[in-house]
Amino acid sequence: MKQYWQPIAITEQDLEKVYQLCLSNPNYYQAMKEPLTLDKIRQNLTALPPQAKAEHKFYWGYWHNQTLIAVLEGVFHYPTEDCVLIGFFMVDQSWQRQGIGASIIQQFLNQLDKSGISQAILSYPSDSESSHRFWLNCGFTPTGECDEYEDLTLVVMAWGEF
Repeated sequence: MKQYWQPIAITEQDLEKVYQLCLSNPNYYQAMKEPLTLDKIRQNLTALPPQAKAEHKFYWGYWHNQTLIAVLEGVFHYPTEDCVLIGFFMVDQSWQRQGIGASIIQQFLNQLDKSGISQAILSYPSDSESSHRFWLNCGFTPTGECDEYEDLTLVVMAWGEF
């Protein structure tokens, strides 16, 4: 029987646990070329892209007993009404390579289908082959678009009816 992963909203009280989870994945922050700080995580609790509505923001934790094993952050109905932007997804390194991350994402996408959201978009650092493989495995495909920054290229991927 497959495990059902119940998303629970991350609050200010959970930030230290989110920080510890993120610390377990130093390669991500090297690829993103940004330092990991507790303040950055705190900002991400409420950060929104332009024109996004605060009530559409989600930042969820997935727990095994009292242990935070994954976080998923994003914005529903962005950039269009029938789309969700996945801004951040991370599984604690000690829980990786067990199918948990893919299971969480599949459950999330199945729920989207049931709620009338037919598309999801995300981006990942171009030099992260593991991210590319993970998202392909979850049913995402490259759109051909990239977001270029001074020292970072993010590859855009999409799921659903793009």
